[in-house]
Amino acid sequence: MSELLPPSHELKCHEQFYVPIIEGRKTFEVRDKKDRWFYEGEHLLLREVRGSNLETEYTGRACLAEVMYILPSIYSFDGLPTNTAIMAIKVIEKWSRQE
Repeated sequence: MSELLPPSHELKCHEQFYVPIIEGRKTFEVRDKKDRWFYEGEHLLLREVRGSNLETEYTGRACLAEVMYILPSIYSFDGLPTNTAIMAIKVIEKWSRQE
């Protein structure tokens, strides 16, 4: 694990979104913020999972990402709930543990 600050949030990340993040193709994260708030400079521990929402399993892969920017909530987009956080992220560290 990183010697950096501990993560502010530990989040599940389905493999179809996790792979593009660690490859550097997906540099944003969209999350519901009704039960938590996100702030610029925080660290997210994204743990890869596979399976349905009801039955997920951790793959052993994870990455630490820094929240670089959060789109202000004054902007609204059709189809997105008002409690949505749209964040620019940068992967700081990634690792894989064989289970």
